[in-house]
Amino acid sequence: MLIQKDKLTLLRNTFQKGKEVRLVSRMNDPYPIEIGQLGIVSHVDDAGSIHIQWDCGSTLAAIYGADVVRLVEVDKGLSRSELLQAIDTLVLTPIGLNHATRALVSKMNCYVSQGMELIPTDTTWYQQAQGQLTEAITDLQDTAEPHVLMALQTLFSYLMAKHPPKRYHQ
Repeated sequence: MLIQKDKLTLLRNTFQKGKEVRLVSRMNDPYPIEIGQLGIVSHVDDAGSIHIQWDCGSTLAAIYGADVVRLVEVDKGLSRSELLQAIDTLVLTPIGLNHATRALVSKMNCYVSQGMELIPTDTTWYQQAQGQLTEAITDLQDTAEPHVLMALQTLFSYLMAKHPPKRYHQ
């Protein structure tokens, strides 16, 4: 895929060397990185691929137009309105969501719409919620409407920012 010069400049300005990123979509690769994996940007090449040193030790690049990574600093700054918009999208478009994912979205909707933070004291809840959203993103990657997938990725990123996994450093 050929990338326009202005989009390449925007990618390079956004994903600068040393920025921390999180993978939020399944990679189409025989040895993919797991959704939710963290890494550090090393550079953006002329094709727009973002080269990343992943915490798991891989250096697999995120391909422009195919893979989705988000800056961790952006996840930490998600506003309540962005979160509610993602939840509303999933409440209004439940097609393809399994019962457990719909229940999770409903629980998040109750918390957030009442102005409460999602801070269960049980870290197992976060792990289960992150796992449920990872499964939903993977299952719906090729079939869901883009706005539904984006909403799932937003919720996933929010939960990862609230309860990040332990960093692995070699």
